[in-house]
Order: sequence, then C-alpha cells, then structure tokens
Amino acid sequence: MSVGHGLKPGGYALCRACRRPVSAEDRASELYEAGVSCPACHAERSEAQRAGYRERHRQECLAAARGESHVGGTQSASPEREG
Repeated sequence: MSVGHGLKPGGYALCRACRRPVSAEDRASELYEAGVSCPACHAERSEAQRAGYRERHRQECLAAARGESHVGGTQSASPEREG
C-alpha cells in the first residue's frame, strides 16, 4: 500500500475503515482487524459500524476467491494481503 525509496513496496497498509496508514506494529495490535478497524480508529467506530465493515470485508474476500471484483471494493481484497 505504500512506496519506499527506489519505488520499492513500503511497509504500510491502509485501514479500510478510516483510510489511515497502518504499520506492521499497528497490524499486530489487538485493536486491528483487517477490513474493520485499526488502533487509531477502533474507539471512533461503534460495534454496529464494525459489524458492517466485517460484512463488507467478508463479501470482498468471497468475490476475490471467485476471481470477481466486488461492487465498490478493490480487486485485491484478500485475508492474506490485509493482515
């Protein structure tokens, strides 16, 4: 999700809930859930919002497993890539 010097892939991903950068350290936090929340936004979201994000992430992963693009999603959504 990020680019380092020499156009090499960086170590940051993108939180799908708040769109903030998420480091490897952030992804190791118990507050991080791929496609749902990161340590920076976990407290800013209600459980109902996180449930909606979980369902969206689940649907994106199902579509990716079928080789399809999810409506409104990214083609690269997969559990391995986001977490």
